[in-house]
Amino acid sequence: MRRLILLFATTALAGCDLVPDMTTPTVAAPPAYANAQQASLSPGGPSPVSLAEADLTDTWWTGFGSAELNQLMATARASNHDIKAALQRIRQARAQVKGAQAALLPTLDASASTGRSGQVDQPDSNSYRGNLLVGYELDLWGANAAGVTGAEASAEASAFDAAALDLVLQGDVASTYFTYLALGERLKVAQENLAIARNTLALIEVQAAAGAVSGLEVAQQRQQVASISAQIPDLEGQRRQAVNALALLAGTTAGVLGEPGGRLDGLTLPIIQPGIPSDLLRRRPDIRSAEASLVAANADIGVARAAFLPTISLTAEGGIASAMLEAVFRPESLLYSLAASLVAPIFDGGRRDADLEASKARYEELVYSYQQTALTAFREVEDALVDQESQALREAALVESARQARQAYNIAATQYRAGAIDLLTLLDTQRTLLSAQDSLVQARLARFTAAVSLAKALGGGWQGGVPGT
Repeated sequence: MRRLILLFATTALAGCDLVPDMTTPTVAAPPAYANAQQASLSPGGPSPVSLAEADLTDTWWTGFGSAELNQLMATARASNHDIKAALQRIRQARAQVKGAQAALLPTLDASASTGRSGQVDQPDSNSYRGNLLVGYELDLWGANAAGVTGAEASAEASAFDAAALDLVLQGDVASTYFTYLALGERLKVAQENLAIARNTLALIEVQAAAGAVSGLEVAQQRQQVASISAQIPDLEGQRRQAVNALALLAGTTAGVLGEPGGRLDGLTLPIIQPGIPSDLLRRRPDIRSAEASLVAANADIGVARAAFLPTISLTAEGGIASAMLEAVFRPESLLYSLAASLVAPIFDGGRRDADLEASKARYEELVYSYQQTALTAFREVEDALVDQESQALREAALVESARQARQAYNIAATQYRAGAIDLLTLLDTQRTLLSAQDSLVQARLARFTAAVSLAKALGGGWQGGVPGT
C-alpha cells in the first residue's frame, strides 16, 4: 500500500507545470492601411512603364515579367552562403531540441571489467564483472518538459529568422538587378548625349574655321563634351559593381555569373494590393520569430521556478560478478541494487532568485520587442505605399520634363544654326536634356524599388517555407 501511495503521489507531482500561461501580446492593428489607396495609383495619361495587378505569392518577383530576374533569384536562394549558414543554425536548433527531449527519458549504461590482484605471499585472484545501470530523473515540476518547449520554440525562431533572411535576400537581388538595368539605361543616355555634343562641336569647329565663331565658343563646347565624357566611366564602374553585388548575392563571382541581360523599360511593374493589416502579424517571418522567442523565454521562467524545488532520481543496477570466468553466468553471480535520491536546494547565495528574476525580465523585454517589431512592420508597409504614390507622380512629371527638354534642344539647335541664339543658350539646353533624361531613368528605378520594398514589407508572400529545408 505504501508503494502504491508513493507511486500515486509521484505521478501527481510529475504533472505539475510551473510554466506561466502565455498569450500573444496585443498589438493595435489598424482596420486598414491609411495609404492603401496608393497601391493602385496610376498617374493620368499613358504610363511610362507597363502596369499589371499582381498577387503577393511566395514567388512575388515573377510579377516583373523578367526571366533573367527569375533565374538570378533561383540561383541566389540556392547558393547564397548567408542562407546556407542560416540553414545550419536551424540544424543546430533542431539538434538542441533532441537533446532537451532526451532529458525526459531514462538513461541506460553498460560496463564490464576484469582484473587480477594478489600479494607477495598470497596466490593471485581474478575478478570479472558486468553491469547495466538504469537512471531516471522524475520531472516533478515540468522543468525538463519546459526545456523541450523552450528548445522547440527556439528552433522555430531560427527557422523564422532564416525565412526573414531569405526575404531580405529576395529584395536585395531584385533591387540590385533593377539598379544594374537602370545604370545601363543611364549609360545609354549619357552616350547619346555625348554623340549630340560631339556633333555640335563638329559644327562649331566648321564655323570657327570659316571665322563665323570665336575660339571661346569652341572651347566652351569642348568643355561640354569632356564633362559628358567624364560621366561615362563612373556609370560603367557602378554597373560593374552592381554585377559584383549580384554575384555575391548569388554565392559566386562576377566572372562566373557574367553580365545579366534585360532592359528596365521592358519589365512590368506589378501593382500589389496590401491586404488587411492584421494579416501582417502572421505573414512577416520577423514577427513570427519574435513570437517564438517569447514562447522560449516563457518556458525559461518555468525552468527557473523548478530550480527552487527538490529533484528525485531513481537508479537500478544489475549485473554479474565472479572470481572465476566459468562461474560468471551462474545464479549465485547475479547482483542488483535499487536506489532513490532526493536533492533539495537550501542555500545558494541568491543565485536561483537572480536566475528567476532574469528570466522574467527577459520575457518582459521580448514582449516589448514583439510589439515594436509589429509596429515597425505596419510603418514599413505604410512607407512603401506612400513611396509608390510619390514615385509614380514624380516619374509622370519627369516624363513630361524629358519630352519638353528634347523639344527645347531641337529648337535651340535649329536656332543656333540659323544664328538666332548664342552658344550659351544651346549649351544650357544640352545640359537640361541630359539631366532630364537621367532623372527619368532614376525615377523609373525608384518605382521598381518601391514595389520591391512593398513586397518585402508585406512579408513577400511568405508561406512558411525556407529554401533548403
